Amino acid sequence: PYTAGRHHYVFIDLGRARTISMIRIWNYNKSRIHSYRGARYIELLLDERPIFKGEIQKAPGMLQGAEAYAENILFTMDDEVLCAIEAHDALDANITPSAGEDQTRQPTPTHSIPERPKTAGRMGSGSSSRSGGGVGDSQDLSSWQYAAADAKVEGPSERLPPQVVVSETGEMSPERTEESDSPLTPNPNDVRPSLGADGRPMTRAGSLCATLHPHNRPAFLSATASSCVQGQVLTLKLLSNWGDLDAIGMCGVEILLADDSVFEVKADMISVRCEDTLRDDVNSSYLSANYALSLFSGGFGSKEKTEMWLIPYAGNRYSICVDMQRSVSLSGLRVWNYNSSLEGSYRGVKRLAIALDDVNISPPVGHLIRKAPGPIVQDYAQHIKFQASLGGAAIERVGTPQIFFGGGHSGVDVALVQEYEPPTLPSGFVFKFVLLSTWDDRFYMGLNGLQLYDHLDRPVPIKASVLRAACAGGTTSVADLQDCKGDPRTLDKLVDDVNDTTDDRHMWLAPYERGEPNNMFIMFEEPVTLSLLKLWNYTKSPGRGVREFQLCIDDVLVYKGHVRQAGKSGGDRSLEAAGQSILFTHDRRVVARERSNVYCHNQQSEVDEMVFIDDPPPTAGGDSGRLEQRPGTSVVLR
Repeated sequence: PYTAGRHHYVFIDLGRARTISMIRIWNYNKSRIHSYRGARYIELLLDERPIFKGEIQKAPGMLQGAEAYAENILFTMDDEVLCAIEAHDALDANITPSAGEDQTRQPTPTHSIPERPKTAGRMGSGSSSRSGGGVGDSQDLSSWQYAAADAKVEGPSERLPPQVVVSETGEMSPERTEESDSPLTPNPNDVRPSLGADGRPMTRAGSLCATLHPHNRPAFLSATASSCVQGQVLTLKLLSNWGDLDAIGMCGVEILLADDSVFEVKADMISVRCEDTLRDDVNSSYLSANYALSLFSGGFGSKEKTEMWLIPYAGNRYSICVDMQRSVSLSGLRVWNYNSSLEGSYRGVKRLAIALDDVNISPPVGHLIRKAPGPIVQDYAQHIKFQASLGGAAIERVGTPQIFFGGGHSGVDVALVQEYEPPTLPSGFVFKFVLLSTWDDRFYMGLNGLQLYDHLDRPVPIKASVLRAACAGGTTSVADLQDCKGDPRTLDKLVDDVNDTTDDRHMWLAPYERGEPNNMFIMFEEPVTLSLLKLWNYTKSPGRGVREFQLCIDDVLVYKGHVRQAGKSGGDRSLEAAGQSILFTHDRRVVARERSNVYCHNQQSEVDEMVFIDDPPPTAGGDSGRLEQRPGTSVVLR
């Protein structure tokens, strides 16, 4: 039995202390209809310590392929342990982490690397070559409360109604509306929700456009240029991390002067102290100025794990003070969070309060620091701009489901089938696109463009400077290949707003190796709420377009599905021009507008698919003959 709004518990007594390396979960799989009874969000606790929280896969509803839908939760990346798991796995299943996490690379054959076939197009000709190769954010985990049967877990498990209004003071209240299709102007003093039969607050998203108009927004909501602050002693207070129970750390910090140059910090300027008076067991070496100097020593993107600043953490707060020995004008900080590994990134700082000469210059709850993406990306600095005065707490919408500032006409579920049931209005800093496969090309993968829409159905401006990619061979695009220097199909073309085109100059193309996904990141300075994602697949050689992909927001999987192959819209040019839509909202206006642009591969594929893989192993002599080499690709100039 399931009771909405309550937690449901399963207890397993292991009998004695054991070390766990992996947990595999199969969801409820009686039938396709009954598979919707499966659990979606779960939290695992080991001796009352949280070890996992997140969504698990829905079962396919059939026996065929059910094993592929098992959720494998790994607690180690040690190669020996992974091999031991595989050796003793009765199912002989692939226990490699999901593509949204760090990948354990398979051994590469000793034969020569395939070369790229030649391909070319006419730059600017307008023609296309169709041939070609084939967590609710409140406090750190230490604030979670655990009891027996009546345990209440703070965070994402407390599901909120899809439409919740956050006031300017940071307080949230359900929005009371009448049963009408017209936009309503909410009364900020009226927070009494009407209740349904089950006691759940009835809620509906009214229009807050008036209260959110740029002229009516408080200063901290307006997109204004940062101002400088003047002072001598800068204090950084580490309030919490991203969930690790044992340590908190950062990779580096740069203090920016008024002209955006970096202030040089020396060891005699630094002091570190633990503000928890109940803890006196912190080793003095962790609090030494020489150790903290590594935070300001530069080279942050390429630091090794042993070079990053890390200190024991059990809910206690640390302060790092920098006495600049004279009054200086500061514009902000650049912060590199702790990034030893994807797992280690949870040791990074989450809340950072900043004071200058004992005057707070950050929001009351501190700045929300972006979690590092893992060592797959090196250039991941977050820029924090100082403001001389703050009108209140900053907007923060992190985790799923989301709290957001009004904007829709309806909170009613609208019948719309998508390949994956996404959360409502997810938001976060880092949008990670894990591009798993192409339609039929072994060597290259590309997209024409993408567009994000926020909770008010407005396009999110994306600058090329916030884009990152980690593709085959450590490349970001084909322009990084030795024989493709100067190729215009670079990462910035994804956001140049020219999407429905066959012009090479407005596409992104990158090397691709089968079995190793390409990763593309959008790293925002502030949390962004997502209501709609639009994708335009690669049109020059449609076989090189993305086929399967995953979208993770702050390392939480929010969508997994297919991208429609270019030219496969049944001859409907309007579908090609509009792009493919993936909805994260129940706003009936948006759903009605984008319904025809939603793509479901299983429903719209015309024939059953069969994949043949020809990957011969090397012979005993180490010579497997001349294999196909990676094709070349270029844009031909006229």
